[in-house]
Amino acid sequence: MNGEAAWERFQRSADRVIRSRSYRLNISFEGGKKPALDDIGLIDSMQKEAERFNFYSTPRGIDAGARHSSVRDETEKLALLLQASLYFFELQSITYSDDRFVAIVKRSICCRLDPESDAAILLSWTTGFRVKDGIIHLPREAKLCPFAFEVSFKQQLLFGSALFPIDVHFSGGSFASISGFPRSLKVSRPL
Repeated sequence: MNGEAAWERFQRSADRVIRSRSYRLNISFEGGKKPALDDIGLIDSMQKEAERFNFYSTPRGIDAGARHSSVRDETEKLALLLQASLYFFELQSITYSDDRFVAIVKRSICCRLDPESDAAILLSWTTGFRVKDGIIHLPREAKLCPFAFEVSFKQQLLFGSALFPIDVHFSGGSFASISGFPRSLKVSRPL
C-alpha cells in the first residue's frame, strides 16, 4: 500500500471544497528513503524521529482553513482547525428587503461540546467570530447552556451565490474556519 499515491489520487479526484479541508501529515526520514512496511527493526528509531520532527504538508492542505496564524508547525495548525471545527452554523431565518434584492440571514454559531465542561475551555480561548468582512466579538459572559451565538448578515441576491468564510478568532491571534466553511451561500429571490 502506498499512502502517498493514494493521497495524490484523492487530491486529483475529490471535490475542491473537500480537498481544501483535507490534511495529511508527512515526515521526512533520515537519508530520504522510506523504510519497508515490514521492517519492524526500524520502528523504535522511526518513532523517535517522528517525535522530534515538525510535520509539513502540501499547500493544498491546512492553509485553506487556518489564516493569520501565529502557530509554529503543522501539528499546531491541525489542532487549531480541530478546535475551530467544534463550532458550526445553524440557520434561524431568512427575511427579505422590500425590494427583494437583499436577503437578511439570521443564524447562530453553536458549539458541539457539552456545555457543562469542555465548552467552557473552548470558549475561554475564543475572542469572537469573523463573518464575511467583519469581526463580531464574543461577550465575556457568553451563554453556555447550550452555546448559541446569534449573528446576522445581508446577502445581495443580484449576484447569485458568494463564497465566504466564517472564522473563529482565538485568543492567540489565529483565525480558522468553523465546521463547513468557507462555503457559498445562495439565497433565492422569493416569487
